[in-house]
Amino acid sequence: MTNRELGKTLNGDIAPDACGTQSPDGGITVFYDGSCALCRREIGFVRALDGLDCATFSDISALPADSDVAPGVRADTAMKRMHVRLADGRMVQGAAAFAAMWGASRRLRFLSRLIGSPAAIKVLDKVYDVVLIVRPPLSRAVGRFDAWRAGRRGG
Repeated sequence: MTNRELGKTLNGDIAPDACGTQSPDGGITVFYDGSCALCRREIGFVRALDGLDCATFSDISALPADSDVAPGVRADTAMKRMHVRLADGRMVQGAAAFAAMWGASRRLRFLSRLIGSPAAIKVLDKVYDVVLIVRPPLSRAVGRFDAWRAGRRGG
């Protein structure tokens, strides 16, 4: 699926309401790298919000690299960029995956609408590519900060 098709999908299907009835759980599935502190922080933030509708979160970090997380998507590929299976079974990744995840939350749906255009997805995919380059050191820094903060709180 091209970025243009993803943008059309987002504008038509995801931004107003990411929920649907064609997937087994009636919503979206977010595949994320649970070994990444930055990724865990983002997922934790979204999961903690009130108004999260019909989203399942799947930590794929412990899966063998050559296993499939979904038809046609291997774990090693999904570990490199966030992937979301939409309610109708289609897969999106990168900025479109974030838009889909945010669209499942009543509190973040405005972000999904904001970035759901084909032009915005294209630009944000370029930004996401840069973030992915700095993700390893940034994730380590977030992990150290979280450990420090937990130590200051006594656990």
